[in-house]
Amino acid sequence: MTKRMAVPWQADFFECNEHWWPSQRPDVVFGEADFAKLMNLDQEIAKTQPGSTERTALEAANTARCTCGCGMTLAQCVSTDMTCPVREGNIEKIKTMVRDAMATPRS
Repeated sequence: MTKRMAVPWQADFFECNEHWWPSQRPDVVFGEADFAKLMNLDQEIAKTQPGSTERTALEAANTARCTCGCGMTLAQCVSTDMTCPVREGNIEKIKTMVRDAMATPRS
């Protein structure tokens, strides 16, 4: 009977069931392997030459944010969250970033 009454924890839990209470009910949980992938992203960028096509694309993918509300970058989302509702769109955005980086003339 009280399932949907205005008790804050119940009402919010049922009405805002995505991206709401991160510490009590996370939508995305990073395991050790996923966390290691995230830590390696900065190291991979650091290995590339400044101004290179690869670095430009990596920086773009690690700066732009996923639009599902998870708070991750496009690169983080694509590499760790297989259930993201906009994952396919994020993959296309990254492909576009790579194409744009390759099309930009280098000096």
